[in-house]
Amino acid sequence: MHLNLDILDHTPIGHFVLRHDYVVMFWNRCLEDWTGISKEEITGRNLIDVFPHLQNRKFLGRINQVLDGSMQSTVFSSQLHRYMIPAPLPNGELRTQYVVVTRLRPEGEEDNLALFSIQDVTDLTAAIHSNRNAIQRISRAMDEVKETERQLAEKSTYLDNILRSATEYGIITTDLDFRITYFNPKAEALFSCTAEEKIGSSLQQLCMDICHIGTEFEAMIDQVLHRGEYNFTISGGEGGARTFVDVRVSGILNHDNHIVGVALFCMDVTEERRRNDKLRILSQAIEQAGESIIITDRNGLIQYANPAFTRLTGYHLDEAIGHTPRLLKSGKQNEQFYEDLWETVGGGRVWQRLLVDRKKDGSLYSAMMSVAPIVDDHGQITHYVGIQQDMTEHQALEERFRQAQKMEAIGTLVGGIAHDFNNMLAGITGNVYLAAQKAKESPEVMQRLDVIRELSFKAATMIQQLLTFARKGIVDQKPFGLTSFLREAAKLNQAGVPENIHLSKCLSGEELVIRGDVTQLQQVVMNLLSNAVDAVEGVEKPEITLGLELKRADEIQLQDDEPLSGDYAHLFVSDNGRGIHPSALKNIFEPFYTTKDVGKGTGLGLAMTYGAVKSHQGIIDVVSGEGVGSTFHIYLPLVGEEELIIPSYHEDDVIQGRGETILVVDDNAQVRETSREVLENIGYKVLLAVDGLDAISMVQRHVREIDLIIIDIVMPRLGGVKAAGQILAMNPHIRVIYATGYDKDETLRHEMPSSDALVISKPYTIGTLSHVLHEQLNRAG
Repeated sequence: MHLNLDILDHTPIGHFVLRHDYVVMFWNRCLEDWTGISKEEITGRNLIDVFPHLQNRKFLGRINQVLDGSMQSTVFSSQLHRYMIPAPLPNGELRTQYVVVTRLRPEGEEDNLALFSIQDVTDLTAAIHSNRNAIQRISRAMDEVKETERQLAEKSTYLDNILRSATEYGIITTDLDFRITYFNPKAEALFSCTAEEKIGSSLQQLCMDICHIGTEFEAMIDQVLHRGEYNFTISGGEGGARTFVDVRVSGILNHDNHIVGVALFCMDVTEERRRNDKLRILSQAIEQAGESIIITDRNGLIQYANPAFTRLTGYHLDEAIGHTPRLLKSGKQNEQFYEDLWETVGGGRVWQRLLVDRKKDGSLYSAMMSVAPIVDDHGQITHYVGIQQDMTEHQALEERFRQAQKMEAIGTLVGGIAHDFNNMLAGITGNVYLAAQKAKESPEVMQRLDVIRELSFKAATMIQQLLTFARKGIVDQKPFGLTSFLREAAKLNQAGVPENIHLSKCLSGEELVIRGDVTQLQQVVMNLLSNAVDAVEGVEKPEITLGLELKRADEIQLQDDEPLSGDYAHLFVSDNGRGIHPSALKNIFEPFYTTKDVGKGTGLGLAMTYGAVKSHQGIIDVVSGEGVGSTFHIYLPLVGEEELIIPSYHEDDVIQGRGETILVVDDNAQVRETSREVLENIGYKVLLAVDGLDAISMVQRHVREIDLIIIDIVMPRLGGVKAAGQILAMNPHIRVIYATGYDKDETLRHEMPSSDALVISKPYTIGTLSHVLHEQLNRAG
């Protein structure tokens, strides 16, 4: 209603509105000019109080009929009702008025209002007196006034209905003093307040309370007045409840194009913002995805490809747009393969298969391809989306896994036969020792026995190497200085390097201490140098380098990007030989695999090297290329130099016993009998048991006699570790030595009784056994 009255404010006809209690609700500018009374002075006051001469029963009676609805309108003329002239003009002139009073019923209100429209007809009246013919013109003028009033009323109602039915926009209007004059229902819903609360209040206060615009208000109004428009966004709430309202502020122009107020058009854009945010996140996810993503139209023409597509295939976006994915075709799939693809996605289903495609540079790559149709709201296919995951690394991991399984299978096979084989070797070496004691006077026999003993221990060494490869071997690892070791190893292996090959050594100046097995690492160095010698055969200036340096984890670059931490000793052997073909690199650590000519290699050297390095918790890596030589890198974790231990006895000298009693527990009869004879020969008393239960029974009968037990770990009925535990419970002073052909870390890791348990490997020399027995029997505590 206020907006409609603003329209009446600028007409050349006097307008005012009365409430049922005669209180003036509106007073336009024309009446201000005629009466000299401003709208601020009269609005809200009783009309009779301002113009006492209007206190007339006839006048008020007709007005009441309009207000109570008895009459739609009434007309007053100056000739009949001179009391209708509100007041003389400021200059004292008395004017003739023609007044039309019309009933108004604002929407949502119960009471009627009376709209007074006052036309100055002074000149017309004078013309009537001077010329009766002018009556017709007056009548037409009055009709025009009525028509104008009718049109204004219709436009007012029409505009008000439009503004109220504007469900998309909240509309707020003000006058030139920026007092709110209109506040539609949508604005009420957007800002959680009522029109009654806001009409007449300051727009600046509204901006501060709801729009959070304070100091910027003057700048906003200035821009509206000079440029006609100002835009901003209101946000509120947090997280998922956050809301956004876009506001456009425009000037309201009158018929002279002068701004008479401002209008705010407010639109809730929360859902639009959320949709845009979802689209932005989805777009970023596709752009930043690690998988290649393309989108085609229903004919298969590429319309979009993400950056991962370029990284995978080598094709830039402008090279792919407008083409079909056929540009990646490798020829590795037959036509039936692609027919199945199109039949599946054309039927609205997702297709997924492993395929081989071709990059821009011609190289091939494996990928897991997934193609899905994109449908519209009617279920019609409009596009297709294809996702490719590069399977190169995945297949490499699978290949390494299969390789590990194969190595594990071989290790299991080796470990299965090693125990029995070592038992046989233990019997052989024991009997050789006993035979030697009887044949000391026969040099020829002693020579034969020495050959048998040497061959037996060579066989034991080979089994040990196989167990090491399988990571099941006995590994006697102790801290030692790797730098000093390599200096000596280089001297020992120098003889095996032909004089025409230049062997250079590049060893660290500081002692790098590792925990390891000297024998194994000696074999590793020998194997790598032997391979290097073979690799440089036929090279004009053959060179081999043996190196050692300190490397920190962040300085190590591996082919497989294996994560590392701490400090490492970096041992490397490089040559300028013929190199290794890429296809052979993945197989070089397999047992019995060799690239050497027939008769020049067994295929076990690098396999044993690999097992030895792994048993030292180390890493082995190879860098090679055909015609550029090879470098084998070995990284072994360092330990503190203070952990360095030097062996304190020699194994070849036999120390005689002093009649102590030893219980030998083994399920192999030959091992038991040979052990008894050997131990009795070097001065011990011997008792025998066939397994753990028999050993417990024997201890119960001879608990005070037995000084030490040599017990096998793997036996039927009751194994050595559990049997020893029960025996020590009966007599904690009995010494226990475990004998086995397995790695204690592998066999005993779940049942090792204590960290200082002594384990010896079968077969063992009699000298070594005698020293171990002597140390254990004479150990304090």
